[in-house]
Amino acid sequence: MAENNGYSGCIEKHFQLLVRSIEPSEQLLTQLSFTECLREKIDWIESAATDDGKNSRLLRTLRSTPTEVVNKFIELLKRTEQNHVVSVLQGVGDADDWPMSDEHLQLMKEKKNEMFRYLEPCTELRDFLESRKVLTRNDLAQIQCKQSDREISGELLRILERKPGSAFKKFVEGLHQTQQSHVAFILTGEGEEPITNRDCERLDQSRCVLAENLEPIDSNLVDELLRRGAISERHYRTVKEIKSTPEQSIYLVDIFKRKSQKDFECLIETLQDTRQQHIATMILGEGVDVNGTVTLNASFSEEPAALEGDTLREMDNANLLQSMHADGIYSRVKTGSIKIRFSCVLAGSLTKLRELYETGTIDELLYEQHGRKFSERGVQSMKVNIPLIEFKKAESRALMTPEHRRLLQSAADHFAPSFTVTQQLLRELSLDKRRRQAILSQPTEEEKSRRLFDIVSRQADSAFQQLVDALRKTDNFTVANHLQPCSSRTASTMSPGYTKIIMYPRRDDDEKRKTDNEVSLGLHSLYIARCTIVYSAVLP
Repeated sequence: MAENNGYSGCIEKHFQLLVRSIEPSEQLLTQLSFTECLREKIDWIESAATDDGKNSRLLRTLRSTPTEVVNKFIELLKRTEQNHVVSVLQGVGDADDWPMSDEHLQLMKEKKNEMFRYLEPCTELRDFLESRKVLTRNDLAQIQCKQSDREISGELLRILERKPGSAFKKFVEGLHQTQQSHVAFILTGEGEEPITNRDCERLDQSRCVLAENLEPIDSNLVDELLRRGAISERHYRTVKEIKSTPEQSIYLVDIFKRKSQKDFECLIETLQDTRQQHIATMILGEGVDVNGTVTLNASFSEEPAALEGDTLREMDNANLLQSMHADGIYSRVKTGSIKIRFSCVLAGSLTKLRELYETGTIDELLYEQHGRKFSERGVQSMKVNIPLIEFKKAESRALMTPEHRRLLQSAADHFAPSFTVTQQLLRELSLDKRRRQAILSQPTEEEKSRRLFDIVSRQADSAFQQLVDALRKTDNFTVANHLQPCSSRTASTMSPGYTKIIMYPRRDDDEKRKTDNEVSLGLHSLYIARCTIVYSAVLP
């Protein structure tokens, strides 16, 4: 060890603190190489695999040099804005002037993976940290060399860990300034919480469906999200700059996966307010209410209420309608209101459920599994009835089916070059002013036609039939028949939903009472990522 090194004891005492705090930048090491007694050591120092390794070799070298060499090192630290390291070597300053505390450093390391998930290392955040003298120009250059957001975040956090104690507070402040208070929450436990894992998964699972159905621009969605503070000006400009509607939608998905839970809830609310209820329903995996009845036909030899109660208890305790599982239709009863939930999980599940309903097979299945057990007590059959109006209500909240979307695209390809979108046609459609303007603002008739078909394809499935009807009313029979040949016209398509089933005994006026509820519905295919029908049986 060199005699006359007044820093040797300090280096030994704070060795680990100095190792984790020095930024061994190329600029620093290059300047040190100009010092004659260090010239031959620099290559050895730089060859270490990690920054901590470089610092360890550097400090060991400095301990064996004269004091004036360490003084030159201190001057270089000041030039490279590492005054917190100088404070340690000179034994001056308070906690903010010294390197980051062990507590904050440990927190940064423990929460690093979670921050990777939500942190947006945007230019605004980096500029804020530079303005608060947390990041240097050299730091920014190192960060900008990285490619992906995760790499940029990793470099930013790595640099912050070697900064003074004040950097932690300024980083948290910067997160709040750039609408990332949910990331600050990860470090401080205060403010808005990040989006839940479940809702993040919902966005991931909905990714492809959102690309096909979401309307970010024409619906005024992004304008409303900006106004409500759910997205920043930066996000808003980026969405507007993206030309493809599917790519705009995917970008929004990626944004909200890194947002707060409050922002996600704002997205759902804004979708509902911009006439995209079917999108909100799909993301949340909710069903749609469809009210109907089940008639329990029986010749009672005992009190009806007792038989009904036993029947409902039997349904409550059983694994309902197991034979439908092969079609991806699962059901269960919930106590209290005795709800039977049908979850359609395969592409053809809902179509199959519709078929089972229309053919009466679902009645037979229900009776065979549950009603027959009470045949000796007078139960003869069970009948499910769902009024047509309930299907229409449900349809308005269902996603456009793949078949309908395919037909709309086909119509655009066949007829857009010669089709004229008239004001009369638009008046027949329930499109809001913003969407109508998006269609009419297109420069050519063909582009207006294509935009019309595209916008309709992103509405609820009921918009398909509404367009067909509007085309017929405006004498566009060729296009209407391409979408729906007259021979195949049927009643409204079925959508996912909830059905209340009220069970009551057969009486003399049953035939009259059944007439209002028994309806015949046409069969359409309907695909939805997940849909739910709930049957609920309640004693009168």
